[in-house]
Amino acid sequence: LFCGIICAPAISVVSHSFSEKKGPALGIVSIGASLRGILFPIAGQNLIPLVRFKWTIRVFGFIVLIALGIVNLVNEIQ
Repeated sequence: LFCGIICAPAISVVSHSFSEKKGPALGIVSIGASLRGILFPIAGQNLIPLVRFKWTIRVFGFIVLIALGIVNLVNEIQ
């Protein structure tokens, strides 16, 4: 549910932030959103029996934290 809530603002931020090359940026965001929709449930099914629900959610949080950290670093370079 919350991954779906995050997707719409992510697309609107990209279209607001990029004045040039808006199409490729939106394409990358769309690819990332669809990959997240595929990979997170698979990872959740495999992690819940191993580390239980609490640590599965924490692992998802760490993945998102690392991804956002990379995005912020790349954004600072530009």
